[in-house]
Amino acid sequence: MVEEVYANYASALYSLIDKSRQEEYAEALSAISDSFREDPALLRALSSYSLSKAEKESLIDNAFGRFHLPHLCDFLKVISAHHRFLGFKQIQEGFLALVHEDLGIKSGVAYSADKLTASELNAIKEALGKRLSSRVELRNVVDPSLLGGVKVAIDGKVYDGTIRSKLIDLSRELRK
Repeated sequence: MVEEVYANYASALYSLIDKSRQEEYAEALSAISDSFREDPALLRALSSYSLSKAEKESLIDNAFGRFHLPHLCDFLKVISAHHRFLGFKQIQEGFLALVHEDLGIKSGVAYSADKLTASELNAIKEALGKRLSSRVELRNVVDPSLLGGVKVAIDGKVYDGTIRSKLIDLSRELRK
């Protein structure tokens, strides 16, 4: 769940952009989030109170100017000025939710015992997309408590194809 303050930042960026480029912005925000995960020192620097505003702005321009998207670096500078970089992942998630809503994309989570390959995840997205008559985007979460199979949560519904679920169904059938 995205906290309201971060949802407001996401909404502010969304209102600024050219809607024909919304997926480019979503990809850029994802890449920025990945860069923070890969280089936590960058996130610490942008969240620091010890660097000056000018130093942070220069760091933002150098690190993220490569995206060449109008408003993006200025938006990041606003986040920096308000010391909100520690909530960047929530801002990214809020922005992505707005893009998906606008494009009619359903977002969800695929839980599996092991990490799914790209082709496995794509096959699940395609099958669910046909079933739901919509484009589906999923992120994979590894849940070691699952014996096998996949459980997908999307739009408040759970599609359970796990081995545990199948064993429970089988047990019910045998009891009848």
